[in-house]
This record gives sequence, structure tokens and C-alpha cells, in this order.
Amino acid sequence: MAASASNQPSNFLWTFTTLHIENRNFGYVDRHFVVAYADELSDKWMLVDSNRQLHKLRYNQDPRSPRLTKGWTKLRTAFNIQGKRNCSNLSMECYLHLATTENDNYIHYVKLTNEQTTGDHLDLNGDITGLIRNKNIQNLILVGEKTVVTCKILNLETSYATRILDGWKEFCTDHELKEGDRVLFEMEMA
Repeated sequence: MAASASNQPSNFLWTFTTLHIENRNFGYVDRHFVVAYADELSDKWMLVDSNRQLHKLRYNQDPRSPRLTKGWTKLRTAFNIQGKRNCSNLSMECYLHLATTENDNYIHYVKLTNEQTTGDHLDLNGDITGLIRNKNIQNLILVGEKTVVTCKILNLETSYATRILDGWKEFCTDHELKEGDRVLFEMEMA
């Protein structure tokens, strides 16, 4: 399914995963999706499936434990989502469950400007800066669909920002990043 602001979308912004656990009246939503679009998500969602059927749901607006509530039962009935699959240690069901319900990892996003996509560095601000400093992180690994790039980190004292240096421009070029694209940063909190 894809999120959309209109009843009949002409293009899809993002596909995402939901997860149903048996005997629960809600579905978990992929935290990466929620963090990337937090500034655009309201509590009322209209989802369009691949058959162009419209489904109205309520979203709890909690990025730490994002859930679809009202309307979820009707949606899972329509798609016969049972929640009775075996969840072995290596199964896709367990992976999806952890991806949507584990909230120990910190996720931060940046909506890129033109200057950020063409420049040789990216400045991060906010909570992620404090986490990087507290963990004394010196390098950051950027993982994309096309390449994996290791970047050096510089902590700026005057602006209390964290600057991603060597490798940022390469990463932007390799992935053809442009203004408006969203880049997610995920840190393990352990």
C-alpha cells in the first residue's frame, strides 16, 4: 500500500510495511516511514491498495510505537490478514515485527535542500548530534541501494552541529539525491 493525500493517487510517494499480531485490534507501521514523513502525517489516513480501493484508518501519531487503529480490523478482514504465521528466528515475519515494533534504535531524517545535495558535506542538528557526540562516533556508514560509503564526522562547537564530511558528495551523486529527498539516519541505542 502507499500513503496518499488524495483519493486516487497518480503516483506513489512511498510503500511501507504494516504488521498484524493475532488478537490485537491494531497494526504496526514501519517506523522508518513514520519518521521520514512525521511532518506530513495526520491522525486520519486514506490508503489506496493496488486495486485502487480506498481504506480509511486512524494513526496514533506515536513515532516510537506507530499504529493504525480505527479501520484496521476492517482492512485486515478485507485482505484476510490472519496473523497466524510461524515466527521462527530467521523468518520474514520476525524481521517485520522487529522493524515495526522495536524502538531502541534512534531514527532521524533530513529533508534535503539543493545545497545539501550538491555540497561536499551535510550538517545534522537536533537530538542526533548529542547522540553522536555522547557515543564519540568518528565515522558514519551511509547505506543506500547503490553504494555503501564511509564518511568522517566533525563536531562543530560553535553551532553544536555534526558535519558529515568525506563521502557525502559521493553518496549524493551515486544515489542521484535531489532537493526534497529524505535521508534516514538510524543509530543503535545499545
